[in-house]
Amino acid sequence: MFDFFNVNSNIFLLIAVVVVAFLLIIYGGNFFVDSAIWMAKVTHIPQIIIGATIVSIGTTLPEIFTSYMAAGIGQTTMAVGNATGSILCNFALVFGLTLIAFTVLVNKKEFLQKFIILLVSVILLIVFSLDKKIALFEGLILTAIFVVFMTLNIISAVKEMKANKGLIEEDTSYKDKKAWVMILLFVVGAVGIAFGANLMIDSVSAIAEKAGISEQVISLTVVALGTSLPELITTITSIIKKNSDISLGNILGANILNATLITGGSVLIANGIDVPPTDMVSLMVSFGIIFALIAVLSIPIILKSRTFKWQGIVFESLYVCYLAFLILQLVGVIPYAF
Repeated sequence: MFDFFNVNSNIFLLIAVVVVAFLLIIYGGNFFVDSAIWMAKVTHIPQIIIGATIVSIGTTLPEIFTSYMAAGIGQTTMAVGNATGSILCNFALVFGLTLIAFTVLVNKKEFLQKFIILLVSVILLIVFSLDKKIALFEGLILTAIFVVFMTLNIISAVKEMKANKGLIEEDTSYKDKKAWVMILLFVVGAVGIAFGANLMIDSVSAIAEKAGISEQVISLTVVALGTSLPELITTITSIIKKNSDISLGNILGANILNATLITGGSVLIANGIDVPPTDMVSLMVSFGIIFALIAVLSIPIILKSRTFKWQGIVFESLYVCYLAFLILQLVGVIPYAF
């Protein structure tokens, strides 16, 4: 994004940029989560709904802008791979931290609705990718699922607001805050996270190049983690502020957006996108790990209405296995195509 920070830049400048980016992300995440909690408190909307809608859209704005701009100029060959990679990283690496940090009770009804939509979205993404091209009408279906997802969340939010009106004691610490200030902090926080994440990716990538690290390794580490920084920072901030429902809703919502709004929207803009044959092996492995993650997350919640720390350990272990698979592909042990 910031072409003036590259391998030719002064190393001390790049290090200074990393520090600035880090501060932008940290303070942006703090503003972002604080304002999201405020929205949930003053509207009496469950935090999981706030996380799945407003927060997830905010944290995926960088991917939305990047994907749509790429689709507009015809650079769509990595669209599906980027979407599945983001889903896997958000789930395994990012949400795994929340599962390790917290064991929480989960509203099974709210969770199941989002879980089913995510499962359907991922299955359709697999089916649509098998012929190595996602057609226009398939993009319309993915986009329609996003519309259904948002509509159901809005309906749930309205019902919760009506049901809780006058029944819940107001939290004066949040009620006394001015609405325009909190909305401004939400926007500033989202911009800070997005701007800082892109700044971090470019500056750290440039430092890695100066150190002689290959472009492939950079893409598998710095860029992969960088694109999930908004979700990661939101999750860490939610953990610190003990609001795990924001994190759960954010990850579920962000993954649904990756599979539907980002991929489907890219298809509509580009009038269809191709899936390179060289992506098929990694795509199928990625989808397999995603289904394993979904099973590990959902089964205990469905049976016990809660999460467990061991789920987070399994999540992080699966992410390490995924990275190992990518490295084996990189060194030629595993082929890129069938």
